[in-house]
Amino acid sequence: MAAMSLRPPRRPDAGFPLRAGVDELAVEIMAEKASALERAGRKAEQSLATLAAAAREDPARAPLVRTAADALYAYLIQRELMGFRRHADVFERLRPPPEVVAKLGAR
Repeated sequence: MAAMSLRPPRRPDAGFPLRAGVDELAVEIMAEKASALERAGRKAEQSLATLAAAAREDPARAPLVRTAADALYAYLIQRELMGFRRHADVFERLRPPPEVVAKLGAR
């Protein structure tokens, strides 16, 4: 009787063995990153909309500016984690006011 050896299954279209557990983990990580990107984008949009609805003279506007800046910054960081290094499209689409852009970055 010949000795049997175990080999990992092969992906029919790629011709290389699947790394059991690793491919599934990579898919899960990518799905979580995409979900986090969506949540961060939604939060940035909502905080900018809340800020836009506030009157310029409103004393409660300063915390809204900080909240919008923090949310936009988190969104930009999440995009960078996903490999999106250019953010011009974000600024074009969301059009954050200059007061928010001035507060972006590390404190």
